[in-house]
Amino acid sequence: MATEAGQERIGKLEAKIDALWDKIMDMASNLAVMTANLENLTRNLDDVKRDVDEIKASPKNKWDTVVKTIITAFVTGFVAYLIAKTNAPVSK
Repeated sequence: MATEAGQERIGKLEAKIDALWDKIMDMASNLAVMTANLENLTRNLDDVKRDVDEIKASPKNKWDTVVKTIITAFVTGFVAYLIAKTNAPVSK
């Protein structure tokens, strides 16, 4: 009788261990999926950050181009004025 009770307890424990093992395997599978999703999310976040940095730099680059163009125009005009002044006929 004691042997039958022991066998029954062992059977119940084995069933609980099997159920627990199944849960552990499900958790491991879910963890693998979550890890893959996190890696994808990290890559996407890096792409978004790079795009935001480019967008933030764009107005600055446009402003720099405008300033360079204005300075070039003034310098070109001044040099042209100097050339015209030195080539002007001398009045007596």
